[in-house]
Parts: sequence; structure tokens; C-alpha cells
Amino acid sequence: MELDVCVCVPCCRPLFLTPKNEAGVRKLVCTTLRPTLLPHTDLYDLPGIVQFVASYFAYEPLANPVHYPDFLPSPSSVISWQVIDSTSA
Repeated sequence: MELDVCVCVPCCRPLFLTPKNEAGVRKLVCTTLRPTLLPHTDLYDLPGIVQFVASYFAYEPLANPVHYPDFLPSPSSVISWQVIDSTSA
């Protein structure tokens, strides 16, 4: 798939499919979304999600928003650190 994208859209930068995590291990970024019902109904709509994220996480902008970050943290690390950027949100 990555090769197909590079051939069809040669002016774009490579896809961010297998970045390293905080432990330096390459991981595949999931690109599939599955609808899931959560037991937390307040997270079903945008205002609830915004309130949740604003209450529990501090936003940290990327050092250079034009380039990919050095690593993509795991969800458990994001929750532990309680800091997010545009790639971990």
C-alpha cells in the first residue's frame, strides 16, 4: 500500500505507518476504525470528548509540526504522562 501511495502521489512525504514507540520498537499504526459502544455515554459526542480531554491531558505542541515526531507513544504511555500532541490525541 505504501508503495502504491508513493507512485500515485509522488509529491507527498512517506506515510507514517511504522513509527517507533517510546521504547524504540517499530509498531504498525492502526488505520482501521471500528464503531464501539463505550460504557461512558458522555464520550459519545464532541462536547463530552472535549471536556474529558481538557480535564485530563495537557496539550504539548510538536517541536516541528511539518515533520513527523521521533516516536509515537503508546496509549498507555499517553494516559500515564497525561500529555498529548497532535499525533497522540
